[in-house]
Amino acid sequence: MQRLMFEQKWDQTISEQDRALITNLFEQSKHEEGAPVKFTFVRSALNHKGDLLVMCLLHHFGGETLTFSEQELTYYEKGSAVAQSVFTITHTALPPHTSMPWTFIFPKQTVMKQPTLAHGELRL
Repeated sequence: MQRLMFEQKWDQTISEQDRALITNLFEQSKHEEGAPVKFTFVRSALNHKGDLLVMCLLHHFGGETLTFSEQELTYYEKGSAVAQSVFTITHTALPPHTSMPWTFIFPKQTVMKQPTLAHGELRL
C-alpha cells in the first residue's frame, strides 16, 4: 500500500493549502501502475535567478529503498522538452511504496526554451 511521506523540512514549513493540495493529488495518483518511479506534477515557477522550479510528487512503487542518484530528468510542457538536468537527492532515501513531494530546480542554463509554467510533466 502506497503511503505519503514528507521530508522533515517540508513537513515543518509547508502551508496548509499546499499540504491539502499534495494530499489530494496523492489520493488521486497513488494507485498508478507501471514504472517503479513516477512523477505527478504539482506546479512550476521561475525564481529570481531564472532557474526553473518544478514541484512534483515523487512516487516510488518499487519494493526496495530508492536512492535518487545522478538521475537525468527532463521537464516537458505539452509534450515538448523545456529543460533537462541531472539530479541527486543526497539526504533522503525513499522507502518502498512511498510517495514524497519534492521540488527539482533546473538551473537557468539547462532551460532550453521559455516555459509556460503550465501542463508540466517530468520524465526520467
